[in-house]
Amino acid sequence: MSPRRHALSVACMSLLVWCASTLTEIKIGVVLISDRNLVYGYHRVAAAVDMAVDRVNRDILNSSYRLVTVMRWYGPACDGAEAPGVAADLYYNHRVVAFVGPGCTYSLDPTARLASYWRVPIITGFGDSGRFRYKAKYPLLTRLAYCQCLMRQVFMSVLSYFRWTDITLITDRSELHARGLGESLDEGFQIGGVFPNVVSYYSHENFEYADLLKQASRKSRVIFFAVPHGAVRKFLLAAYDLGYINGDYVFLDAALVESRDDYDVRVLSVSDGEETWYRGDDNDVKAKAAFEALLRLRLFWPPTDVFETFSKEVKQRALDDYGYDYGSEKVRPTSEYKCVVNFFTGSYHDAVLLFGIALNESFTDGKNLSDGYAFSKRMWERNFVGVTGDIFMDDIGDRKTTYVITDMNPRTGIFEPVAYYWGSNPGYHPVAGASIHWPGGRIEAPPNTPRCGFENENPICFEKDTRLIIPVTSMAVVIVFILFIGGVVAFFGYRRYNLENQLRDMSWIVKIEELQDLPGNRDRLSRQHSNVSSIVRSSLFSADQECGQQIFSNVATYHGSTVVLRDIPNNNIAINRSLLIEVQTRRKLHHDNIVLFIGAVMDPKPTFLLHEYCPKGSLQDLINNDAVNLDDMFKVSLIGDLIKGMGYIHDSDIKVHGNLCSSNCVVDGRFTVRITDFGLPTFYKPLDENNVETTTSNKSIRRLLFSSRLVSSRLVSSRLVSSRLVSSRLVSSQLLWRAPELLREPKGPRGGTQAGDVYSFSIVLQELIVWGEPYEIELVTMEIDGKDWPDSSVGYMQCLDIIKEVSAGRTPPFRPELPKDACTQPLREMLEMCWTEDELQRPDFATVRRMYRKMHRGKETTIMEKLVTRMEAYATNLENVVAERTQLLVIEQKKTDVLLYQILPRSIVEQLKNGQSVAPEVYDNVTIYFSDIVGFTPLSARLNPMGVVDLLNNLYTAFDGVIEGFDVYKVETIGDAYMVVSGLPIRNGNTHAREIARMSLKLLLSIDSFEVPELPDYKLQLRIGLHSGPCVAGVVGLKMPRYCLFGDTVNTASRMESHGMGTSCTIVHDIVGCNPMHRRCSVDFPCVLVTANLYQSTHLDDSSAPVGY
Repeated sequence: MSPRRHALSVACMSLLVWCASTLTEIKIGVVLISDRNLVYGYHRVAAAVDMAVDRVNRDILNSSYRLVTVMRWYGPACDGAEAPGVAADLYYNHRVVAFVGPGCTYSLDPTARLASYWRVPIITGFGDSGRFRYKAKYPLLTRLAYCQCLMRQVFMSVLSYFRWTDITLITDRSELHARGLGESLDEGFQIGGVFPNVVSYYSHENFEYADLLKQASRKSRVIFFAVPHGAVRKFLLAAYDLGYINGDYVFLDAALVESRDDYDVRVLSVSDGEETWYRGDDNDVKAKAAFEALLRLRLFWPPTDVFETFSKEVKQRALDDYGYDYGSEKVRPTSEYKCVVNFFTGSYHDAVLLFGIALNESFTDGKNLSDGYAFSKRMWERNFVGVTGDIFMDDIGDRKTTYVITDMNPRTGIFEPVAYYWGSNPGYHPVAGASIHWPGGRIEAPPNTPRCGFENENPICFEKDTRLIIPVTSMAVVIVFILFIGGVVAFFGYRRYNLENQLRDMSWIVKIEELQDLPGNRDRLSRQHSNVSSIVRSSLFSADQECGQQIFSNVATYHGSTVVLRDIPNNNIAINRSLLIEVQTRRKLHHDNIVLFIGAVMDPKPTFLLHEYCPKGSLQDLINNDAVNLDDMFKVSLIGDLIKGMGYIHDSDIKVHGNLCSSNCVVDGRFTVRITDFGLPTFYKPLDENNVETTTSNKSIRRLLFSSRLVSSRLVSSRLVSSRLVSSRLVSSQLLWRAPELLREPKGPRGGTQAGDVYSFSIVLQELIVWGEPYEIELVTMEIDGKDWPDSSVGYMQCLDIIKEVSAGRTPPFRPELPKDACTQPLREMLEMCWTEDELQRPDFATVRRMYRKMHRGKETTIMEKLVTRMEAYATNLENVVAERTQLLVIEQKKTDVLLYQILPRSIVEQLKNGQSVAPEVYDNVTIYFSDIVGFTPLSARLNPMGVVDLLNNLYTAFDGVIEGFDVYKVETIGDAYMVVSGLPIRNGNTHAREIARMSLKLLLSIDSFEVPELPDYKLQLRIGLHSGPCVAGVVGLKMPRYCLFGDTVNTASRMESHGMGTSCTIVHDIVGCNPMHRRCSVDFPCVLVTANLYQSTHLDDSSAPVGY
């Protein structure tokens, strides 16, 4: 090499060395398990971690810093011994600033605790146990996968959506992951108010899958599986053999450890924990049918090109850098399926990515990495995009995971999404256009409770013995035939006999003396004032009625009940067989929407018809009353009543109303519509029109007027008609509701037709919808004899024009107006069908009722039922609120108990809760601990008050954490004094001295590392005094009760502490035995033995504990 080129090479190498020396390396320790069969194992995850580090260095960190990994593995077993040792080596020897991993629970638990002790953040791509939600123990842990404890919210959304409340949870107690999932779901369901029937088993014991399913079926039809690999298929095959795949049962499980390739039924059908029906054995057909009843919960990440590219690169780098071939590695040694890149490979990548983002922000803000708590907070409550999709972190460092609920397509055998549970938007969100394939041909979800009950206890489903079906059936057929013939003969004979008896029953004839408050008595008539524009509501008039007054209904009292009196237009009626049949046919009609016919006054001549009294008046009264404004609920009920009443009339022997209008539809006290003025054609037979003088020019309209039962004989014969004072409203009260074909044929069927009734119903329906008259007619008044009367010359001609237009049959036909926004489109369509011109195209009332029920989801309820339903819903809501508050009360009670257990011993608290008095108790031998801080008074003077509070809080929090590992009871703290006892309230034999001594030495060790934030160079010294002996303990006080100790042992222990030295334990030599100690001095105390001092090194292991303790 030439000197020139050599000099150039040296210069380049020097430049590279200089550049490397200017970079600051940030080391993170990666702790992974070496089990090749685990989805989060070292061989699968390491390459993804390296890729994330490369991306952080390339795209996130600035050029002054470089992230590097120190990767270690442990295992292959998941235990709590090796992983924390690996973490300690990385922390002490490699000075890492954070940890990534481990994934399994038993390894993550101690490692996360150590990390919090070192104040080092720890991030994992798995760690699904619910225990890690408790940040008091794992304050620096961040998880990028999911938490079993939150899966209950996903399943609760499914239960709520399908209204399932009775569920069974089948769990394998012998498998770690299954047991943890089962316990989390059991606890979570109970928090949500659902108490599952738990069926547990141990896989190493003898059991039958069918027996477990039978046990579950006694309590529910919704069954959750929390079981290990392979068990779900076995359970479903057993369910198939039991006949449970019939649509009455639904099964649910969680297949969270999976890969995207699992959507192919044959490729990796059991990959990485995913389990499908396919095995390539003789049971595949049965298994595929059984899996139709399974809803499966999966982790969701979007099928993007980013993940596909990531997957390919992971496979290549795993092969190049770690010798792991995804193409040849199998899921399990006994499996024929290959491993793939899964969700957890991506979650470890995203964990490093999240650390890099937080790291760059810390450097940008000028913060260092010494405060692990502050750094962890940067990774929480934030969103970012990783290879597993959009990631949302909650406020305690857990990912808000998104799940997908899948159902197997029976045709392809592949599980497909039917609903999502978004981490950022919790709840059951069905996939648009997707439906669940329920087995057994069911088109909707199985009900919570089967029709026959869980154990077929419903009597309607009792099975019958079928051995004698054929002979019994044959005999029954013969007997039934004989009985049928005899029954027919008897029926018609009885019917004729009964009819004759009914015809002979004259109880319907009412004597006029039986009526009270007769209409002839003006002072007792029911009168109501109204303005001139009011419409006459009934057919009953008084010839001497004063102008401006109106009688809505003449009422009387008959046998203690109020009845309505209707004037009989035709007084020339003879009681014959035909009339008796009419009366009996009308009397036997009983229906909630029909006015009851009571009888008639026939002596000395036919005068009145008596009907049931409805106090609310007619529909026309309500519509014309400006003070009445009903909401849609009332209108819906009124229309339904009208449909049911007319349907009943058409199905009865009467067949036709013939005179339906809003004035013939009355409303009773329960706001139920009841139809009146139908049947009894002999009583309503009109007079001969030629006997009436009239000036009406239109003979056809005049004929209609007489054929309509509208005008009574007295009114027609009076000067009102001859003077053309029959108002337009009087005419319209009948003719405007009449069907066009009947208007065109005045001499047609006098009783009307069913099609005509349907038309009349449509006009009434239009009135109810718009809450007004069918045709807006202007009413003009004229003065006659000094009084205002309706000028029928105006209103009459308006009605005449309307009737002519309707009867003309034009295209489109002339009908009342119906605003576009007055009703729903289905109701409008039904209305237009009812008033169509062609009577053959009009529906019957059975069809109308079906259409109306369909509009209201098949429900038919009265107004009172709707009000009751509202009250029931309100009561149910109150019950739910009470249940929720009760559950909150139970939770708060538990919190109260925890607080009480911290104030008083558990045994004392239980006695107080049970109302028992707590008497002082004598203990023969206990050991008491006292300690304080040397120089606490001058130290307090150097700190501000808040600093003193923070110092004592942090110190005693550390002490409380230490004493949890010993059989001791913390009595109290006063200032810097700390008092602990062992041997009470629960006696522990002779071990109390040993527990206190070991605890004391542990406290001496812990205080060495304690720092005063405001005085970092100041070292606290703990002075301890111990003594053993008898004492008395009891509860003192009522408002703030305290558990106090009394006796010379307490005083002696206190003196040991006050005469002791810093960083030492002072004890009485008589209780020490043969323990090595240094005698300091002799001190005389009143009633106390001589004491000695024991010095003990803070570097203490279990073997150095005092022998005599």
